[in-house]
Amino acid sequence: MPSDPTESATRIATLLIAALLGALTATSLRAQPPQQTRGSENFGLRGPVHLVVQTSKELNPDPRKDPRLSSNDTTGWLEFDEHGSFLAQGQDPAELSEVPRNIYVYDAQGRFREVGSWSWDRSTLIRQVYKYGPFGPAEVSWYSGDTFTGHTTVEYDEHGNLIGDKSYDAEGRLTHQSIEKYDPQSAVLETQGLDAEGQSQIHVTDSDNPRSAIVEHNTLDENGRVLSTLRLYKGQLHSWWLSPDFQCPEGQSELGIFNWNDAELRLQTYFTLRCPRTLEITVLHHAGKTGNIENDYEERRTQDGTLLERIEFEYTRDAQGNWTERLMKVWDARTNDMTPVKADFRSIIYYTEEKSR
Repeated sequence: MPSDPTESATRIATLLIAALLGALTATSLRAQPPQQTRGSENFGLRGPVHLVVQTSKELNPDPRKDPRLSSNDTTGWLEFDEHGSFLAQGQDPAELSEVPRNIYVYDAQGRFREVGSWSWDRSTLIRQVYKYGPFGPAEVSWYSGDTFTGHTTVEYDEHGNLIGDKSYDAEGRLTHQSIEKYDPQSAVLETQGLDAEGQSQIHVTDSDNPRSAIVEHNTLDENGRVLSTLRLYKGQLHSWWLSPDFQCPEGQSELGIFNWNDAELRLQTYFTLRCPRTLEITVLHHAGKTGNIENDYEERRTQDGTLLERIEFEYTRDAQGNWTERLMKVWDARTNDMTPVKADFRSIIYYTEEKSR
């Protein structure tokens, strides 16, 4: 699927991370249309945002005993450049002038030519240098300061679908590769991540049948044997099977199985294996919005539909559509009431406001 630089770079990073962690995850089956997005939109922000400062006020004790859903945002500040790219963040607005900013160099088309971000201790600038093909980044080179640390090459098919990438260290040794296969409608059929020796780290197959409205997602082991099969009917769980031979990786308490995105209903559904063998389903609803940063509600249920957790949000918005106040309510399992637990407040400065001064 053709995509803008930010979207493609994020897609590449997601594939690499998923394979390295060995997570049993996948995105929704249907390829999404290309979109030209600002980096700030990944934070649910609209318009030429420069600076966001957020504070919170606790209203009541949180009644949840095992909270797994969250409100996504934290207190502190975020800063963006005029392209909408993320510059820096922090907890204390008083340190705004002290925090080093990420560095972006753009080409004539507004795409990243170079991106520099600081290490967690702010001592080293990690740089990515981009080369482009007709569908997006074709190669990304990585540097720690001025030291070359490796590169990633990306391959697309004639439709612009990302069909593979390979990562190499500074000496040119292959460290990882991923492969994706599509049907003629650009729906993902198979995703596989391989280590340097060609051993499978993640391997899933998918099928999407519009006539029957059945979607099937299979997770395979390194030998190609099916470990789990999850079927959806019109986006709802139809059936789920887990092999008796399946075992959670040592030290992990949960594994992502499959993520389903319903663009029409503005729902995202996450199917999670709670180790050793329990399936949980998390639904995020965001009416009128394409991302899951500003949800109207979030809820988590067991496979049989038993409610485990629910959060609801109410927003007050400015003229750009960005929220400036948000009320968070949590379901109390003892009383069956939605209890207000927190109020969040945001002060937002736009580049248009600064130029008009």
